[in-house]
Amino acid sequence: MKCFTLNILIILTMIISSCNSSVKNSVDNTFHFTWEIGGKIPNLPDGKPSPGLAGAAIGVNNNVLMIGGGANFSDGMPWNGGKKRYQHDIFIFKKENDSLINIPGDFHLPYPLAYSANCSIDKGIVAAGGENMQGPTDSVLLIDWDQKANKPVISYLPNLPRPCTDGAMAADGDKLYFAGGIDSSGVSDGFYMLNLKDTVKGWQILPALPKPVSHTVLYVQNNGTDTCIYLVGGRKENNDAVSDLYNEVYQFDLKLKQWSEKESLPYALSAHTGVSWGGNSLLVFSGDQGKTFHATELLLMKIAKEKDQVKRQTLIEEKNELQKNHPGYSGTVLLYNTHSNQWVKTDSIPFPGQVTTTAVKWDNEIIIPCGEIKAGVRTPDIMVGKVSE
Repeated sequence: MKCFTLNILIILTMIISSCNSSVKNSVDNTFHFTWEIGGKIPNLPDGKPSPGLAGAAIGVNNNVLMIGGGANFSDGMPWNGGKKRYQHDIFIFKKENDSLINIPGDFHLPYPLAYSANCSIDKGIVAAGGENMQGPTDSVLLIDWDQKANKPVISYLPNLPRPCTDGAMAADGDKLYFAGGIDSSGVSDGFYMLNLKDTVKGWQILPALPKPVSHTVLYVQNNGTDTCIYLVGGRKENNDAVSDLYNEVYQFDLKLKQWSEKESLPYALSAHTGVSWGGNSLLVFSGDQGKTFHATELLLMKIAKEKDQVKRQTLIEEKNELQKNHPGYSGTVLLYNTHSNQWVKTDSIPFPGQVTTTAVKWDNEIIIPCGEIKAGVRTPDIMVGKVSE
């Protein structure tokens, strides 16, 4: 009897140990990276360094990285009177000896464009919506790298239901999903799907997002049972109030066509970027936690209401100083495990955090091109993260 009891205890101990190990592995499914500057946007025609880009159309296709359009303040910072300039150049990079080498060429988008929603598919890079000096657009570009002609070939997919900028997009096979953004009525809760095998039907309307949101990231990942869509963080601008920054995470069940809320981010975040990794992970890179952003919004509201010109000028100078001394963005890398429904901090990028850009997975590396690193300040650098699990 004692022997039987002892055997039972041993078996139970082994089971508990196995369960604990399984839970620990699901929670500690973290990644660490070696980060370096893998390449840069080429210098300007006059030889000066590129001021960098934010909101470019970015993706990988046919073994090249393409970076098209984007916006910057090429003639001076905004607090010094500089105007935002929308670009249309396309820069092409190939991998060579652990570096990203620019392929020379005079390549252009059909029009200046920034802040499109981007994703990479087999047929090319999709850039949906976005804006330029004329305002938001509903156009959807498909940019394919022609390996024989050594040039990008651009075609059009069906237009979005309405002109929209600062949205988010992800692809699941032949289906594209577009979420949120800013349209003529404000921040959108729209959620749409385009079947690339049946584009005649155009973008189909899906159940609305749980909240109107822009500057978010959309992912496709398996939840342990099925492939789902994930919406992570973002923000909503308001009239006469600071923007709402979100830490909420939502999952869309593609079978049930329903949204459900998951474990929240550790903190509210917008303008971040990220990629799906492996079979159960979402990675989030950098992002704006809103402290300086909200302080700037408050000052802009005061400036708009102030009638006294002297006081108004004082507020403008205060706002300019706040932006000039922007501390930059965190380099924190967060990981969400879709199976265990848990967030962890998994890494930190030892360079200025990049926001308002699109991260891509290329082979077993993370590529984060350009982006904003401080208010009004872009970077020409292309960061490369090599994973070590």
